[in-house]
Amino acid sequence: MGSIYEDTFYKSLAKKFKKAHIYNKPKCRECWAKFYCSGGCQANNLNFNGDMNIPYEIGCKMQKKRIECAIALKDIEN
Repeated sequence: MGSIYEDTFYKSLAKKFKKAHIYNKPKCRECWAKFYCSGGCQANNLNFNGDMNIPYEIGCKMQKKRIECAIALKDIEN
């Protein structure tokens, strides 16, 4: 969003990051895991899709699997 070396800060980019949450990502709205991942890594979304509001698909699948495993392990403990 800027550089500490050049003392720059881009407010427009900060606003984009602020708006890139699960309620503004169509794929996330209906996802059962949205509150666990918060829409994924914005940098990955931007890097792989060119848009912070489009979740990185492989990242989504991996996060969902991690959550499923964590839930299963917690269930075994009880």
